[in-house]
Amino acid sequence: MYLFLLKKALPFTLTFIFGAALSGLLGLFGSSEKKGEYVFGTRTYEYGSRCRMRRHHLVAESKPLAILYKPDARVPGNFSEHEDSARVEVTFGSDGQVQKVRPVGRSFALYKVNNLLPVWNAVEKAAQGIRFTPETVNGIPVTVEREVDIRFLAE
Repeated sequence: MYLFLLKKALPFTLTFIFGAALSGLLGLFGSSEKKGEYVFGTRTYEYGSRCRMRRHHLVAESKPLAILYKPDARVPGNFSEHEDSARVEVTFGSDGQVQKVRPVGRSFALYKVNNLLPVWNAVEKAAQGIRFTPETVNGIPVTVEREVDIRFLAE
């Protein structure tokens, strides 16, 4: 029995301990291995220490908002000499329609006070005429808000 331990079990035990210590120093254990995610096209692969740890799952495509056409605001000629554009915050709906237009930098009351209501109406009409494809997240269209410059075109 002791002969078996000296010939078989002792070399195996020493080899196992030496290998475990060496792999522990070099970081070769599965538990200390760092996992990384790599994205190829529309599939995500996670690589681990074993084949069973590899997971495959689909990642849906997300696309940003794409403005296809942005009309100019038709304003009186004397106003377009002072400014060349107006910045507005536009709410782009998931249905492909512009939902809301708000001025940025100036309040709507300032347009009323300065008797520039026709200018604001022209800017709002131009913003409502924007054609776009909605932004998608995980393949589903979503409503987003973006700031857009509307250029003035003298009548």
